[in-house]
Amino acid sequence: MNSQLIHVQPEVRTRARPPFLRKLARALRLALRLMGMLAYHLGLAPLVISLSPGRVRTLLYHAVEDHPLSHTAGLGMSISTQVFQQHLDYYQRHYQVVSMHDILAGQAGPAAAMLTFDDGYASVGENAVPAMEERDMPATIFLIGKALRGGMIWVNQLNHALNSYPQVSMSIINSFPGLEHVERPAVIHHVQTKFSPQLIEQLIARLEDALPLHTAQQKLFLNKDDVRQLQSRGMSFGFHSNDHYNLQTCNEATLRQQLDSSDLDELLDTRTFAYPFGYCGDREADRLEARGFQRAMLVRKDTPHPRKTNMIRSEPTGQSAAAVFSQLEVEEPLMGLLRSLIL
Repeated sequence: MNSQLIHVQPEVRTRARPPFLRKLARALRLALRLMGMLAYHLGLAPLVISLSPGRVRTLLYHAVEDHPLSHTAGLGMSISTQVFQQHLDYYQRHYQVVSMHDILAGQAGPAAAMLTFDDGYASVGENAVPAMEERDMPATIFLIGKALRGGMIWVNQLNHALNSYPQVSMSIINSFPGLEHVERPAVIHHVQTKFSPQLIEQLIARLEDALPLHTAQQKLFLNKDDVRQLQSRGMSFGFHSNDHYNLQTCNEATLRQQLDSSDLDELLDTRTFAYPFGYCGDREADRLEARGFQRAMLVRKDTPHPRKTNMIRSEPTGQSAAAVFSQLEVEEPLMGLLRSLIL
């Protein structure tokens, strides 16, 4: 597997915005964020929320942990238990938190919100589920096949290598095509957007040959027994692919394998799917619909030809209720409206 590097597949094509437009967008986001926070402090949250009664606020989280492990630290997807509880308190005050089953049955109701978690981290069962149970809130957790079977996911392995063995890791990484001059902060994004699955596995194999990446560590992912136990506590489960590759870099054979959940169907009590990294196009959406998935979770943007089955999710990042309100009710909806008008 390590004898010869596989060529990189064509990268996912995205339309780059000119620098001045990126700066303008950042400034506009900041202005909208401040405006939304002011509206919250003025007591206008119920009025603003009532303006879009049919919209389901679909919320995305990953790990809920106070001390991120080397496998998750720096990925920007961990939230502390305290901040997560503050988010839940905000949702409880202002929304009706519904389940995926409610969504599929068309019973969302007004001012609805739905909690989702990607990857199936063990910290969700340990820290998030008890907090949601206290508030009688359901959630859907999207599981990665390889992790559920006891394996490690390449993103976490690569992140662990970079955090624990930065010098050796970077010397190996810089030997791969396209990564010769990439600096540490950009490595994972570059790999997830420009490497084929085959090349990713070559990179991980090289790192495993050189570094002790399989040392004993704290449990990272839920296992099958955990899933069954959480189902009995009201959590539901969907699919998040088998290996967490960017599906747009997969050839047809690999894409079929990534979407095949047949050996996990007994644990997946909703026919729903979350795209790894949120990346998808019409080809991936077509293949997903052909397999009978009823809903597909995206992040912030839709496929080129939007489908009724798609649900756009928000990743709440604020440290306060005012910040979360502003993101969900002012900043993201208005930025989305502006994008639709411009495009």
